[in-house]
Amino acid sequence: MRHSLLLVPSLLLAAACGGSDKSTGPVDINDSSFTANLTGAVTRTVTGKAGFGVQTAGENQGFGLVLGITSQGTGNPTNIFFFRDQGVRPANGTHTLGNVSDGADVPAEQIAASILIDANGGASGTICMSTGGTLTITESSATRLKGTYTVQAECLTIGEEEPEVITATGSFNASGVTVNMNN
Repeated sequence: MRHSLLLVPSLLLAAACGGSDKSTGPVDINDSSFTANLTGAVTRTVTGKAGFGVQTAGENQGFGLVLGITSQGTGNPTNIFFFRDQGVRPANGTHTLGNVSDGADVPAEQIAASILIDANGGASGTICMSTGGTLTITESSATRLKGTYTVQAECLTIGEEEPEVITATGSFNASGVTVNMNN
């Protein structure tokens, strides 16, 4: 899996926050939502908005689902990204998450996840990459993606040397946005 695919979720997050020159414009995320319960090295419950998109043409094909724009109170947000190199929206059913914690490639059709916790412009924060888990889709259309997830992840905190382990579980009701990274 090309780790440059993290561009898809990043562009979705930018579009959800008010627009991006790489999307069809601001996406209405008012009717979207997610919940996340983190346990392990980091413990918290967060809620927020969710968006997804598919890039189907050109060399940057991929799928991205962003659970972000949180309302956890104090501190910086927690964002969860699901991504894959294949430009196809996941169908209904349970999808096994790939292990990308060691930088290994996974098949283009396999979904992986990353979690960004308390990021502060790169000066602090924790990045987590999936070691396993599932993404279960209960509704899949061009405008709506609903389901649940469990992500097991290995995390590195800026300034720390030893990885830590977390589990994130929750549900989402995401709004669709068209992403074009080829312009």
